[in-house]
Formats: sequence, C-alpha cells, structure tokens
Amino acid sequence: MKSTILEEKKTPEIGLPLRVLFLEHSREDVELALHELRQAGFHVLPEIVENREQFLQSISRQTYDAVLSAHHLPDWTGPEAFGALRDSGKDIPFILVSGTLGEEAAVECIKQGISDFVLKGHLSRLGIALQRAIGERTLRDAAAQAQDALAESESRARQQFAELELLYRALPVALVIYDREMRFVRVNEALAKVTGLPVNEHAGKRLREIAPDFAEPVETLLERVFATGEPIVNVELSGAMRLRPEEQRVWLASFYALRSESGEITAVSTVGVDITERKRAAESVRLSEERYRTLVENAPEAIVLLNLDTGHFTDANRNAEQLFGCSREALSRLGPADLSPPLQGDGRSSAEAASEYIRAALHGDTRVFEWTHRNGAGEEIACEIRLVRLPSAAGNLIRASITDIRERKRAEEELRLLEARNRDLVENTVYGICRTTPEGVLLDANPALARMIACAAIEEACGLHLQRDVFRFPEQWLALLASCRERGSVAGAEHEWRRLDGVLITVRLSLRHVRSPGAADVIEVIAEDVTELRTMERQLRQAQKFEAIGQLAGGIAHDFNNVVGAILGWAELGFDEARATPQVAQRFARIREQADRAAALTRELLAFARRQVLQPRPVDLNEVVNGLVSFLDKVIGKDIEIQVNQAAELERVRADPTQIEQVLMNLCLNARDAMPDGGRLLLETEIVELDEGYSRFYSYAVPGRYALLSVSDTGMGMAAETRERIFEPFFTTKELGKGTGLGLATVYGIVKQHGGFIHVYSEPGQGSLFRVYLPLMQGTIPDAERKLLPSAAIPVVGGTETILLAEDHDAIREMARQSLTKLGYRVLCAQNGEEAVSICEKETPALAILDMVMPKLGGAATAAKLIARLPNLSLLFTSGYFTDPSAVSPPGAEVRFLQKPYSPSALGRLVREVLDQSKKPKEQAAP
Repeated sequence: MKSTILEEKKTPEIGLPLRVLFLEHSREDVELALHELRQAGFHVLPEIVENREQFLQSISRQTYDAVLSAHHLPDWTGPEAFGALRDSGKDIPFILVSGTLGEEAAVECIKQGISDFVLKGHLSRLGIALQRAIGERTLRDAAAQAQDALAESESRARQQFAELELLYRALPVALVIYDREMRFVRVNEALAKVTGLPVNEHAGKRLREIAPDFAEPVETLLERVFATGEPIVNVELSGAMRLRPEEQRVWLASFYALRSESGEITAVSTVGVDITERKRAAESVRLSEERYRTLVENAPEAIVLLNLDTGHFTDANRNAEQLFGCSREALSRLGPADLSPPLQGDGRSSAEAASEYIRAALHGDTRVFEWTHRNGAGEEIACEIRLVRLPSAAGNLIRASITDIRERKRAEEELRLLEARNRDLVENTVYGICRTTPEGVLLDANPALARMIACAAIEEACGLHLQRDVFRFPEQWLALLASCRERGSVAGAEHEWRRLDGVLITVRLSLRHVRSPGAADVIEVIAEDVTELRTMERQLRQAQKFEAIGQLAGGIAHDFNNVVGAILGWAELGFDEARATPQVAQRFARIREQADRAAALTRELLAFARRQVLQPRPVDLNEVVNGLVSFLDKVIGKDIEIQVNQAAELERVRADPTQIEQVLMNLCLNARDAMPDGGRLLLETEIVELDEGYSRFYSYAVPGRYALLSVSDTGMGMAAETRERIFEPFFTTKELGKGTGLGLATVYGIVKQHGGFIHVYSEPGQGSLFRVYLPLMQGTIPDAERKLLPSAAIPVVGGTETILLAEDHDAIREMARQSLTKLGYRVLCAQNGEEAVSICEKETPALAILDMVMPKLGGAATAAKLIARLPNLSLLFTSGYFTDPSAVSPPGAEVRFLQKPYSPSALGRLVREVLDQSKKPKEQAAP
C-alpha cells in the first residue's frame, strides 16, 4: 500500500512548511492531530504510513522535520519504530501520541531518546511538543555545524603553518607581502584561489584593484605597522572580491613588519585565515538561540526554569511574568511554595505536593497535572502544568510549562450549571418532552410526558411506539412525520392520545426534525395536555349558548306576559259580567282557560331563563322525593319499576319546594318517555363534597358540599349530538304534538337559579343518568316563611282607598284600573315612573302598584322617589321576570310582589292584603 499525502488545508502558518511523517493506522486520530497543529499555527505537509514496511521505505528515501507515531500499531510499536529511525542514522524529532501510555513506559521512552509524548486526551499540547522538539533539533544541528567548522578551520591553519617554510605556495592560509607603496610583492596559492587571479598576476597590483571592500581597512592597518613596527594580530575583515562579488567572505588577518638587516621596515607580511564558515556557524548558533528564545517568549503557555539546587526560578518568559504578576528578577527570588496556596485541593501542603511532582519529573515522569498558583496580588489561579527535567551543566533544572485554565474551568462550570438548569427545566416542566426515532419509538422522555401517558416511570415510557401505543388514530402520526420531514418542524397540532390506562386525552404537539452528522435522525416532540382546556371551552360555549337563549326566552316571556295578562284579565272581567248569560260566560271561561295555559308556558320560559320569582325555604330533598313517589305511581305506567335510595341523614338546601318538585317531576316524566317498553326508574339522594380539582375540570362548579339528587333510567339513552341540545328550549325528540320541548329546559333554569348545576350521562341503548347538584344551606333562616302569593280560596274584598297604578302596557293598565274601580277603589293611573311621581305631588295614595320595567323611570327608581315624599306609602311591584324585588326596594319600605300575568281576582286579593297589613301597626298603636 502506498503512503498517502493528505490534501493541504488553508490554516494560519508559522514559518516554512513542515514535512511531518505520521505512523498511525487511525485516519481519525491523524485528522485530530492535524487539526490541533493547524490550530497552533503550523503549516504541515503530512505523509501517513500505517506499517513497518511503509515506514522504512519513507525514511530511507526522504528526510522529515518530525515523526508523529502511535504507541501501539498492528505489527509493531512506536518505540520499535524509533529504534529503526535511530539505526538509519537520521536525527529526526520523534513524538509518541498515545491514549494509554503508562508512567513507566513514558519514562523508558524518554530515556531511549524519544523527543516527547502526548496523550490523545490532551492533544492541545501537540503543537507545544512539536515546537520544542524541532527547536531542540535545530540547536543540536547548529552547535554541531559550528563545532565542525571551527575544528576544520583550526586543522587547516595548523597544517598551513606547519608547511609554511616547506611549501610556501601551498599554504592553506593566505599570505601576502606588501611594499611601502602598498602593492603586492608576493602572494601564495591560498590567496590566489580567493581572488581568482593566478599567483604571478598579483605582483605590483594594489588591493583595491582586486578587493575594493578590503582596501581601505587593510591600507590603514599597513600604515600603522609601517609607522610603528608593532604587529597587529587577529583583525576581522569582511567583504567580497571583485571577481566574485556574490561571495561575502570574512577573514581573520594578522600584520607583521619585515625588517632588513639594517633594521628598517621594508615590507609588511599579512597572514589571513578565511573564517567565513566559522562566522556562519556562530551566526547560525546565534540565530537558533534567538529562534528558540522567540518560541519560548511567544509560547501560549507560561514557561519557567527551576533550579533545584537553589530552589528558585532561574528564568521565565513574558507569559509567566503576566501569570504570576511579577518580573523575571522577582521570580528569581521565589520558589514553587511562594506561588501556591497553603493547601492544595487534596489537603496536602503546597510544599509537599510540589516536592512530589518535582521528584517525579527528576525520574522522567512528565505527566500533566493541575495546580493552583497565587500571583503577586494574592489571586489564586488554576493552572495545568507539565514538568520536564533539562540536562544542564549549571545544575538540576526543571522546565515547567504552565497553562492558565481559569477560563476553561469557568466555561466548564458555566456549562455544568447550564446543563443542570436545562435538565431541571426539562424534568420539572408541565410540558411532556421526548425524543423519538422517525418510526415513532420513544428514545427518552421527561417525567411530565411519563405522567401524561400514565407511565409509572420514565423507563416504562422509553421503548413505547407513538404510532402503535399512544396515538388514538395511528395515521395521524404518519401525517405529522411527513409534514415534519418536509418543513423541518410542526407547531400547534392537536390530536388525541390514548394513555396506558385507556383514558383519552387531547394534546397539542410541536415536532422538530433533528439531523446530526454521523448520527441517526431523531424527532423532538413537545406535548401539552389541553384536555381540560378544551373541556372548559366546550362548557363555556354551552353556557354562553344557554345564556343567550335564556336572554331571548326571558325577553319573549316578558312581552308575552303582558299580552297574556291582558287576555286573562279581560276574560275574567267578561266572565263575571256575563254570568247571567251562561252561553257567553262559557265562552269567556274558555278564553280564560287558554290564557292560563299560555301563562303556564311563559312560566316555563321564565324558569329556563331564571327569571321567575322563588319562594325559598329550608328543604329536605328526601321529603320532596317521598311526597312525589305516590303521585308518580299514578302517572308512570305499571311496566316501569320505581326504586328509591335515600341518604340516612340529608342536610337541607335553601330552595323553593314547588320548583324542586317540578324539577323532579320533569326528570321522571322524561325518563318515562325514554322507556316505552318499560324498565327501571331509580331516584337517589346523597351528600357529596367537590374539591378544587373537580372545579378545575368543571369550571362552573364551585368547591363545597352539595346535596345530590340523581334520576336514572334503563331507557333508550341518547347520542352525543342529542346530549348537547337537551336543555335548549323547544328542542325535543318526541313526535309532533307530543311535547313542547320545555321540560328539561325548565329543569336547567330552575337548577341554575338555585345556584346548582346538572350533569347528564347517557349512551345509546344504555339509559340515562341525570345528577342534580344543589348547594347545602349555609346558616339558618326563620321557620316562618313569608307567603308571597295570596291563596285563591280567600274571597276578593274591595275598599275605598286611593291607589296609584303605574303600568306602561295600555291593556294591562286599563284591565287593572277597571278591576280595582269595580272593587270600590279610587285609582290614579300613570303610563311611566315620571308621571307617577308627578301625580304624587298632588295626591297621597295609600298604595302604589308599580311595574318594575317602565320607560323614563323604572319601578325601583320610582319607588325610591315616592318613599322619599311619602314615607308611609305601601308598595306592590309587578313584573314578568324580576327575581328579587327586595334587593332594589327602598330601605324600610313595605314591599310586596305580584308576578305577571295575574288575574283581576289575584290583584284584588293582594291589594286588600297589603292595605290591611299597612293599617295594623296604626291600630295597635291607637289607645
């Protein structure tokens, strides 16, 4: 298999590209290492080999800047690969990258000469390790080159001086003799090679003609020697020859005076040694040291050197100064214990912990560990440290690479807190949250979702199949999934779920399709249980519908009352006047009979609209049931069995017994009609207590204790569409002419007017159950309840008092006026409240009969003005649907009420009763 050169990626570059050989069988690990090196700023040209054969071929034909090797390979190990590299004679930095390298193995690797090792869990150190390894190799190369150059130069000089007398022309050092005119007298072959001219062509020439760069400094030195005769030794000269201007050379020259026998200086001899290579080697060493220092100074971590012999730091880079908050000079007076808190996290003293780690470093242990440092301001800094022993003649040196990990620690803590908050939010939210496969299998869920589908624990929910186990209609999940895949998310979709206990709930769902590279797609689901909300909405719509129907029914009954009242009154007056003519009287009686039926119909409408006048008192439902059972035997067929189950001790309710009897009667008759072939009718009473949970589900139910009256049958039952409309007026399932459709509507109105509510349970073929809830009586009320309507058995008696009659309906006003006038009363008529007040400015009536609803000024407001003027005035209110006249009557006034439609005889009896009652206090006060 050929080695592979990975495609180069654009990354921030430092210096020239580095050719790096990767010995690794995991391409993923290579990619991670390359990522870390590029993050560190290296421009890497990687080559990857996977086995021994490829590795040996690569190092034999190519030189690399570094080798990065795994520790464990399929057919050998990283240390064995390093041995093969060393045997090849190539000095290439070798770094082990391992995931499980132990301490002893690491020490052994360092001892063998491996440059460094990096754990795969700490690849962020890879760039630092590579920088350090390359820097160390550079220093070694530079030092070796400099040493070789110096040795070569010195050897050459010794040889040349040894052979100078024997073979002048072959001396390796340049020899030149100048005369007083500073012209060449003689040169040797060494100089000729440098200048590029033959030896015999130098004589008589000046230096500036051959090497102008050297001319001026050499001639100056020659003048000194000619003048003083003192030699000048080891002067460095640099420049280029004319024939080779591209070669910049450096010479170490010495100048000696040549004297004649008379002692005069006749010439100067110069000896020149070419030290160009030596200078280059020294410069290379200097540049290498500068580069290494630059690497150290610009390293991302803080680096300090610790001298174990003194216990103090000997050097530090800029990051160390910033980290510890003190200068290099200040650090030279400090040790590890001075920059650490008294105790580490494990309870050991800083000195003990530092000594332990230093001892480990001395034995080659280069593990990375965490430490807490304290800077000059006393701030404690969390750090990550790597200690390495450095071989040095200056003593035992430890290099510490220190990385400030405060931001990492802070980020880790913030991430931990964020994860904890998110987890707490998910686990404690009221919304159900889960993740599923696209097929609908639950992968995980929060507690709210487990409760929502009636699972005892999250583990029970995981593994359920939404389509098969949860959705009531499985095809809905498929439609949701298709929409989610198409759009990426779905919001606000409402569907029905079936819990594990079989209960159906309505949920509002939001879905999101999550696609993750390298992972299977999942669907995130957020579910909100809106069962209670939808139930309340349906109940609210039902209540609003009944309220609107009730308003309409009440308005119709009010207007119809006036018409029926007029017919009823005129029929009774006509009957009284036609008694002498039986045939005419009989016709008036027929008219009055039909008017009574019309009046009963309006009372049923008012009962549904909750506008009829109640006469409440303490009522025992058991007594109502017992009183009605004997009557039921007569109106219900023999094929229907009547059963009664009563609570032993039933607390009383405050109610109108007549109205409660009507409720029970209507329910029983409705049950009878539902059992045309016979069956069983069950009447039950009990006490129940409703809590807050019940009232949250049924918004119209107030928590408290109730008396419960239940009527159930075994009849044909009702479908859901019928149940929703049974309390609507004029709605009936009976044949035409068999029912008015007001029976259950009347029940609904009476129960609501008593502050209660009613539930219906029915299924086709399973019978029906009506449950009437009436609130128990709070406190006590007087035993003697005032009678609001006079008995029909009392004879009608007239009088001579003055009566004010305020009524806006012309027919009712005229019928009442004639009825009262016929009884002997003086009647003052008014069409509205303002006219009634105006009449009382001149008249003083004994009784005011006021309609509650009149134009310009209503009955209550009229009564208030009349009482202000006439405090002893008696009041009689009339209305078709007013419920509580005492609530609007003037304080202290004597108020009675007469519900429309009323007959002339009922009006006459009540007027006489009110007038007589108003006279009693006066008569009792008389002597």
